Amino acid sequence: MKVSAKLDRRFADKQGRFPLKVAISQKGGTAYIPLGISLTSQQWDGARVVAHPQKGALNLTIEQRVFAFRQAATDYCLACRERGYTPTATEIRDAVAGDNEVPAAMLFATYERYLASRTPGNTLTSYTQTYRKVCAFVGPDDLPLDDIDVGWLEDFDDHLRKDGLSVNGRAVHHRNLRALLNYAIDHNLTSSYPYRRFRIPTQPTPHRDLSPEDFRRVATVQLPEHLAKWRDLFLLSFCLAGINLKDLSLLTDANIRGGRLRYLRSKTHHPFD
Repeated sequence: MKVSAKLDRRFADKQGRFPLKVAISQKGGTAYIPLGISLTSQQWDGARVVAHPQKGALNLTIEQRVFAFRQAATDYCLACRERGYTPTATEIRDAVAGDNEVPAAMLFATYERYLASRTPGNTLTSYTQTYRKVCAFVGPDDLPLDDIDVGWLEDFDDHLRKDGLSVNGRAVHHRNLRALLNYAIDHNLTSSYPYRRFRIPTQPTPHRDLSPEDFRRVATVQLPEHLAKWRDLFLLSFCLAGINLKDLSLLTDANIRGGRLRYLRSKTHHPFD
């Protein structure tokens, strides 16, 4: 994209002057915004006003207005690019002239972009499952992110309930959708955050922790070799502050330093010592 001042020599007034315009070039097209300044060909050298009694004031005005239009056009193009869209010169002209708005960020497009930014793993699988639930609820037609309000969330929650999901199962999908909206806000795709006024439903679950006696039985029970291996991995995970199997499988001798185990958790990149 290029924004510059240009003397439009296609049309001259009765005094032989041509209108000076801001030219916005993009994708092989050019659109113009009049500056309200008329000059003869001799008074414009292609970049600045010359041979004019008010050339100093005119050049300052032109520089300021071109700079303002260039900044507005750049901001508009960046906002469109974040939504996966490249505007034409005419669309940029209409936007910076105040006749248009940045295209609204759409739910499906934003969600697919969000999924592409995640690393493979269980979390990505969960986000993908939520996306399928959202698609089933919304239907084939996409909708702007700004249309997601408290009422929409309530309807989505009711859809999940009718689909047979438990309270906590619905909560998983709400948390994933909330993460998407936080991502959209961080990337200036929306300012809407309906979860501020929507309480994600949750239900306490019964404790499933082992008693000390049960734990001793697990640790000492005689098992076939192929089962004892998995029992021993469970005990090792417990003794290493609950390290998960993925992180455990990635450990090497280099993780043992000074008689301590040090590693970065693969999911959160949080250091453990």
